[in-house]
Amino acid sequence: MKDITSLNGIESEMASAMPQWNGVRLPPFEVLAMAKTDHLIDLLRDAQKHPACGRMTWRYRLQGLDQIDRQLHEKNAPDILIIEADVSPEALIQQLTELSLVLDERTRVILITTQKRIDPRVMRDVFKLGVSEFLFPPFDAQEVVDALGSVHADIGDARQGRLMAFLGVRGGVGSSITAQNTAVAVSQF
Repeated sequence: MKDITSLNGIESEMASAMPQWNGVRLPPFEVLAMAKTDHLIDLLRDAQKHPACGRMTWRYRLQGLDQIDRQLHEKNAPDILIIEADVSPEALIQQLTELSLVLDERTRVILITTQKRIDPRVMRDVFKLGVSEFLFPPFDAQEVVDALGSVHADIGDARQGRLMAFLGVRGGVGSSITAQNTAVAVSQF
């Protein structure tokens, strides 16, 4: 028996296949996805097309965790790093240790593993090294969006801008200059 949902009197099989979206848009984070397979990059591009990810900037690299370079440090560091890892648990711990020395402390990591199951002790060590989320196969684009939402909740408002207002009670009291000087000073932190 087929699952058919009624929408305003119109029968549709596709309505049940469409994921429900709660209308929440994720902040304009920068996402760097590092995958070893074109299939995973295609799946991540599907996640990018989700309405919740509309404000995010995505970059893709066809490389693995073992090819991390120093570009991830300081000004080039993404807000969220998605990495595909298909190595042994020992090698994974070693590579994540090296990554933690290079990666900006504000960057959150989503680890995609090719293994269906990982030893809980290894997972504990991986979380200690800064991984925020795990994705195990098989997964789809909606699960990637859910992981991004979870990481967003972890980041909170730390990376979002702040609004400051400067008001002068009359013209010529210097509120514009004060606002400009404050903006320059804050940008240098």
